[in-house]
Amino acid sequence: MNNFKQKKPRYELIGLLSLLSGAIAVLDIYAGSQISPWAIYLLPIGLAGWLGGASIGFGMALLATGFSFLSASITGHPLQNWFYFTLSVSNRIICFVIVAFLSSYLWESLEYLRKLTNSEKI
Repeated sequence: MNNFKQKKPRYELIGLLSLLSGAIAVLDIYAGSQISPWAIYLLPIGLAGWLGGASIGFGMALLATGFSFLSASITGHPLQNWFYFTLSVSNRIICFVIVAFLSSYLWESLEYLRKLTNSEKI
């Protein structure tokens, strides 16, 4: 069984996914204040949870939230005031953390099924 999650630390994975999140942040800045591509941030968060585990996924969720907040502070936001925007960002981080947890949990469940069936084809 090839369990590459046991190889610690995962600096290459963290760096690559951070660069991907940064590229999405640049896209977010160029999209302007009226369009928020926050759902695209789910890709590096899901990959971080899947490939790196829950802790790396949670870290990537925090990084993506920071990038999202940074891009909104650069371009502005369409909401009435910063309180409403902060409330919107808190909803986003909840979504990001749930995706990180679920992708990590899915990996662990598949590993458990592989151990139960003693097969690599699941």
